[in-house]
Amino acid sequence: MRAGYFDRTDAAPAVLGRLSPREAEIATLVCQGKQNKEIAYLVGLAEHTVENHLRRIYAKLSIHNRAALVAAMVGTDTARLH
Repeated sequence: MRAGYFDRTDAAPAVLGRLSPREAEIATLVCQGKQNKEIAYLVGLAEHTVENHLRRIYAKLSIHNRAALVAAMVGTDTARLH
């Protein structure tokens, strides 16, 4: 198993509070560097279901990709990254 960027998130409670428990679990695994296939295996879902959860997470947080999700979870302003 490869090590993720970090083992826990320092997300503002407001970010996780906007997600369902399953979405929060998937968002945390994304932040640990897991790929969709790995996440699906770990939580016992189909890979397509993980992709659907990610689409809902992105919509709820008004973001468009994994990098923005990680930035939101650690409280980084993605505008400064461009």
